Amino acid sequence: MKLFVLAVLMAPVMALAQDAGLKLTLESNGVKDVRAARLVSLRVPDNQPASPFLKPGPFKATWDGFLTQRIKGEFTFSVIGRGEFKLTINDQFVLASSGDMQGGAKTLVALKKGKNAIHAEFTSAKDGESWVRLLWSARDFIAESVPPTVFTHDADDPALRDATALRSARELVANLRCVKCHATDAPAMTELSADTPSLEDAGARLTQAWLAHWINDPHAIRPDTEMPRVFAGGDQLDQRAKDIAAFLVESSAKSSAGNNDEPKETIEQGTRLFANLGCVACHVLSDNANPTEVPTKRISLKFVKYKFQPGALKGFLLKPEAHYQWIRMPDFRLSDAEATALSAFIRSRSAPAMEADIKGDPGRGKELFQSSGCLSCHSMKLDNRFKSPAPLAKLSDWTRGCLSSDPSRRGNAPDFALTDDDRAAIQLLAKTQFDSLHRDTTSEFAERQIAQLNCLACHSRDRQDDSWSQLKDEADALLASVPAEQEKAEPEVFGDQSRPPLTWIGEKLRPEWAARFIGGQVSYKPRPWLAARMPGFPARAKFIALGLAEEHGCPTTSPPNAGPDAKLADIGKKLVGKTGGFSCIQCHPVASQKALSPFEAPAINFAHATDRLTHEYYDRWVYNPQRVLPGTRMPSFADSSGKTALKDTLDGDARKQFDAIWNYLLAGPKITPPAQQ
Repeated sequence: MKLFVLAVLMAPVMALAQDAGLKLTLESNGVKDVRAARLVSLRVPDNQPASPFLKPGPFKATWDGFLTQRIKGEFTFSVIGRGEFKLTINDQFVLASSGDMQGGAKTLVALKKGKNAIHAEFTSAKDGESWVRLLWSARDFIAESVPPTVFTHDADDPALRDATALRSARELVANLRCVKCHATDAPAMTELSADTPSLEDAGARLTQAWLAHWINDPHAIRPDTEMPRVFAGGDQLDQRAKDIAAFLVESSAKSSAGNNDEPKETIEQGTRLFANLGCVACHVLSDNANPTEVPTKRISLKFVKYKFQPGALKGFLLKPEAHYQWIRMPDFRLSDAEATALSAFIRSRSAPAMEADIKGDPGRGKELFQSSGCLSCHSMKLDNRFKSPAPLAKLSDWTRGCLSSDPSRRGNAPDFALTDDDRAAIQLLAKTQFDSLHRDTTSEFAERQIAQLNCLACHSRDRQDDSWSQLKDEADALLASVPAEQEKAEPEVFGDQSRPPLTWIGEKLRPEWAARFIGGQVSYKPRPWLAARMPGFPARAKFIALGLAEEHGCPTTSPPNAGPDAKLADIGKKLVGKTGGFSCIQCHPVASQKALSPFEAPAINFAHATDRLTHEYYDRWVYNPQRVLPGTRMPSFADSSGKTALKDTLDGDARKQFDAIWNYLLAGPKITPPAQQ
């Protein structure tokens, strides 16, 4: 797919369904920026910009679009935050608040069926952190952020379209690592601090044949790669590529021995892993002639069989980030046996032939490697003899070099396979002197990473389904091709196999826990009944977690959980039990005590609840689970009047009872289970 088109389709601020979200206009010091926003919320730390295209300082944010209702109804709107806020709906004033807006103004509004025009304005606080969140509630649900699924906007807005092109160009410049050659002073865009693939001992991991073909024309192997074609040439394999490949292999340690002839049973286990771990959601097998089309682009494994030295694919699967911390391939924390099986399965698939008789001059390859710009991106213990071209902001002739559409005017510049749209967007960004590269916001970084890391391959979000679910037939066909695993007396995989959606993730998880979880540093599996496994992205985890919280207007540092009220905790303990309680322990394990009957609806261990969840999200979830996650097996215990069936406990008040359960859950790992009878 063309790079610019890919950036537009996948860039998260644009990847909301075609017109989903609201148009957000940000203004500071007379400069405006426009983007799509999922929510009427934001959080801007002190001395930080509200947008990469604005300088730090006082700002104004304006949201415009429509709030769409299936049926008419009455809703109470409220605002919390720090700054000044005003809301109008259908051109009618709704509420205003300023200062420390904790609790803020509340107004009951009648919304009509269909589209309701919404306009919200927020002015930053005079000093310190600025933040805002627009909430609503109704008879059947307590206060929540107005959900992204009800918002739409005019996707053809010219200002929004131009700003979208700028953002795509900015991301493209970062992903292509333009600043590695065209130096830029103090770039702050988070991706620009990323490491690059190390080629130390590359020949111990990668075959000489694959290296030569990859260096010669990486786009022929992977069309969407950011690696450029360094040496212009025809269809023949360039001798310079052969020479560099020979140098990389000769300069490497000897390849570790590995067995590529695994038994049939190992390959069958790898087949199951490929289907059950969701590999099918991100990758197309080499012999899949007609892969299923899904919204997110999948990467072909067509040439992997020829890429790795014996045993090296297994090593890569065990630790993908070993030679490149910012690699997009995540760490699934595979066991040795799992990595062996997956490697065996991938290598067992048929693949198109690749010319293997590659002969090159290692000495000449070393000279080329040092002088051709390879060391501007790739780390290796060698002097970089490449003469760096002018800094980005100093470039003026866009008909020459990397951006030239005419090969004869490209000279010795690398070929990134740019489209005309790519070139036009980068030239548009150049008019800003690439100033936005010196600023970033963690909320936009998190949104970019949701696309970069293909999070929607496994998780749904807002109104977009995950790719994996759409590939069920493909995964089922793989599983049907091998014998079923022998069933265990106590199966490890059972119940609903859907993964949690990402719609509310920024206000659901405590940021510290989210950072550890995304980084693969949580020792337990929150949903042990799933065949799926959340992989780790250690290099990006902290910034993603912070950005998700900021996007939702939530704190990036969780307040410590207060100690439990002993009296309430005792009541909560009774309420989760079977006698005089809601029988939560039917589905929820409590520390070492297993759930009594979890097979229809397995649930998370209560020992982990308050470590993971924010108190706000817990309140919303337990009060009306179907509201938060339609179709969940978690029952609703509160009626529309806020009462439960347990009238003898805390007057049957649902909020008080749920608060008692929260106090019980605050014991965390030290929690003790209620009696089973």
